[in-house]
Amino acid sequence: METIRYEKPLAVEHLVFQVNPDRLDEWLALDHEYWTLGEARAWPALRRKEVWLNANVPGEVHCIIYWDDYDAWMAIDPDWLAENERQFAAHFGPDDFRFVRADHEEGNLCYKISEFNNAGL
Repeated sequence: METIRYEKPLAVEHLVFQVNPDRLDEWLALDHEYWTLGEARAWPALRRKEVWLNANVPGEVHCIIYWDDYDAWMAIDPDWLAENERQFAAHFGPDDFRFVRADHEEGNLCYKISEFNNAGL
């Protein structure tokens, strides 16, 4: 059993989307292609990404993204973001998903300071 304590906490971006549940697999594949891989290639400060599904709200997707630090995260070029959003929407279509919220825009700025993994017990 090991608890990892981060010497330098990771900035956490928490995004929420509502996706047509019938198209969830397609949305996940495009999200991975455009956002996960796209951001990782363009912005090496991206350390990790998790995608969660709310069991009580069909199609509610939570993207949890870990960044080296807040400044590196905020240094992402807004023009790159806008173009990536345009391309993603062009491939998926705007009618079957919508952006719900970004926790940091609501005053919730979190940092990952430790983790525990119970694997192997």
